[in-house]
Amino acid sequence: MNPLVSICCITYNHEKYISDAIDSFLMQETNFPFEIIIHDDASTDNTANIIREYEKKYPNIIRAIYQKENQFSQGIKISNTFVAPMVRGKFVATCEGDDYWTDKFKLQKQVNFLKKNDEYTACFHPVAVVDTDKNFKGRYLGLKGKSSGEYSIKDTVVGGVLHVSSRLIRSEYYTSEWPKWIKHAKHGDYAFALYLSAEGRVYYTDEVMSAYRTGVENSMMTNFRRSYTRQKDIEYHLNRIETLGM
Repeated sequence: MNPLVSICCITYNHEKYISDAIDSFLMQETNFPFEIIIHDDASTDNTANIIREYEKKYPNIIRAIYQKENQFSQGIKISNTFVAPMVRGKFVATCEGDDYWTDKFKLQKQVNFLKKNDEYTACFHPVAVVDTDKNFKGRYLGLKGKSSGEYSIKDTVVGGVLHVSSRLIRSEYYTSEWPKWIKHAKHGDYAFALYLSAEGRVYYTDEVMSAYRTGVENSMMTNFRRSYTRQKDIEYHLNRIETLGM
């Protein structure tokens, strides 16, 4: 039986965190089958070995991609290039290897909504911000406190709302060839959020069901802060303006 949901996880040097992510996927209680697709981008730590152990234990659920050379550093869009072709589900849920889900009914709740509402391309929820030891930092990503309901593209433009770990997407929007302006964007997740909200309706549920981990060594945001210069900041925002003009 084909899975109804494909859980897609991209990871790199997350040996301290990847088990939390995978365990949070496996704990999902659903009335439908799901698969877990994990892409390891040539990690130099023990991440790949940890994934292999899970893959051996859950061979009917977990399917992994192990790169021999780092693809992100070559400017390759990993999701569209490597992960999307493996998707078999009608819906796609996403979460990076250093983040994790906190609600065992997350998938079931989101699938229930999209199955009943064909006009929506995706749904999402707020995300708790935690430190590397999973201690809550007292803030959220997204629209925490806003009433559940349709989410407009005006909200998307602000950014930082539709977090990767919160999304459930109709698979055709994940597996089809993405517009060039998404591939050109420096912040691909921001561009993809714009794409989803431009292609159809997007629904927000005011219920925290995942966690975003800050301070992770070698994460995109950690590296951005460490290498910050005024010129890089200008280039980043110019690229965002360019994305909005597409």
